[in-house]
This record gives sequence, C-alpha cells and structure tokens, in this order.
Amino acid sequence: MRAGAGLPALLRRRHDRPGVRTDAVHAYMYPNRTLYGVETPDCYFRRFSPDGKYLIGFNRQFTGLKVFRVANVSPTTEELQRAGTERGKGEFRQFFRLEWANVFTGIGETLHRDLCLVAPSGNHVIVVRMRRTTVASTAEMMRHAHPNTLTCIQPMEDTTLLVVDIRSGELVDTRTYLGDIICMGGHNGISVYEDQLCLLSLQHQCLRMLRIERNGKLTDMQEIGWYAGQGDCIFEETLRIREARALAELARAAKRKRDDAHDTGCASEVNVLAANKRRKVSAVQAQIHPSVSAVWHRMRNSDDGA
Repeated sequence: MRAGAGLPALLRRRHDRPGVRTDAVHAYMYPNRTLYGVETPDCYFRRFSPDGKYLIGFNRQFTGLKVFRVANVSPTTEELQRAGTERGKGEFRQFFRLEWANVFTGIGETLHRDLCLVAPSGNHVIVVRMRRTTVASTAEMMRHAHPNTLTCIQPMEDTTLLVVDIRSGELVDTRTYLGDIICMGGHNGISVYEDQLCLLSLQHQCLRMLRIERNGKLTDMQEIGWYAGQGDCIFEETLRIREARALAELARAAKRKRDDAHDTGCASEVNVLAANKRRKVSAVQAQIHPSVSAVWHRMRNSDDGA
C-alpha cells in the first residue's frame, strides 16, 4: 500500500474537499492513557453529553443532578503523564469543573438511577422522578381507565418525566403519569428515536408517543392502545351519542304503545259496562211488561162493561 493511503488519510482528504460536509475525524476511538485512583466528587456519574463537553451524574441521594464541564478538552500526553506521576496533579478538578448542581425532587420522591437520556439536539437531558402512589393517584388512574386497563395489578409509583437544560440546569418541561406502571430499568419502557419519545404503559396497555421540540418542550403526538388512531375517541363518542339517542327513541315509542293500549283497554271496559247495563234493563223490562199489560187490559174491560 502506498504511503498516505490509510483510512485516516482518506477521511482527511474527503473532509478537505470543497462542498463536502462530514463529521470530525479522530485518530483513535480508545483512550491512549488511563488515570486511576482519582478522587471524584460525591456523586454517581451516568454519562457524557453527545458532544463530549459535559459529564452528567446524580447526587448520592438520587434527588438531583450534577453536571461537570470538561475543562481541558484535549490534554497532551505530557500533561497526562504528569497528572499520573506528580502528586496533586491527578485531581478531578484539573480536568472537570462543576457547571451546576440542582435538586429536582421533593419529600418522598427520588430520581430513577438507571435513566438518563439526552434529547437529539444535545442540549437537554431527560430523567425520571418517581413517587409512591397515593389514594388520589389511584382514583385519578381509574377515572381515565379504558376497558383494557389492568385492574389486577396495583400501581406502586407515580412517574414524572423531567426535561432539564444541560448548560444551565433549568427545568424546561415535565409530564406526569399518575398511578401507572412503566418499566424504566434497562430502558425497557422508554425510548428516544430522533425527536420522538415513547413510553410503554403496562397499567393502561398503551404506547404513548411524545415529540421533543428544539426548545425542550414535550408535545403529545399519539396514544396507541385502546384507541389506535387520533380520531378514534371522537368516533367512539359519536357512536355512543347516536346509540343513546336511538335507545331514548325506542323507550319513547314503547311508552306511547303502552299508553295507547291502556286507553284502548279503558274504552273497552266502558263499552262492556254499558252493554251489561242495557242487558239488565232489558231483562227488567221483560219481567215488568206482562203485568203492566194485564192490568191495562183489566182496566179496559171494566170500562167497557160499565
């Protein structure tokens, strides 16, 4: 292979061509020197930001975040050698400085230690705040329950998504789900793809999709579960209204039919009573008329004799 034909050289030549935009070229992707026995601050480090400028960690109580900025981005080999050999040169603060430290929890709340996501813009970190479920949370969950909601599992925690600005530590947006079960361990129930954030709810048997805006705000996109489309709830509500109207109309028709049958029955009773009365009068007249006729004949015969 001719000189200068290695992969780094090819990448540099492609990077230098006009009109071609590529990412930065690195000579190696592994550390060329490691320092050990360095005293670190009292926190639990989780990850670096995608640009490598910030180191993100939780405090020991998992109630807040600590973000450190890389002070010496590209130390030379000589500096690393001195830091590893000279006393007092291998301190953590030689390479990192504390940018901010904020607490984002209240009484009875804690941050999930396994979850620390970074938004696609690289400017916001997403963490989860957990709190034990209360009676009010359970009632709120049942109020929004669908027929496919699992009632055999008792929810244990309320989940709140926190979007925090990496550079300033400002809380940008939150989203709370009361009385829900979302598996955060190992990122089993949460995922970020481009600008979309997905949450899998075991309690409600649904997938919630949110959009992460450039400014860090969360926007609801869609919920796939009992409803598959955005307009399914409106369609179901329309069908429910139509069904209620049809049932009300059937009830009114049945009531009118009963009223008509009652009126017809009353008229029939009146006719029967009138017919019975006429029969009784006729029977009485049939008994009375012969005697009246006989008296009239006797009176007429006596008049003729006189």
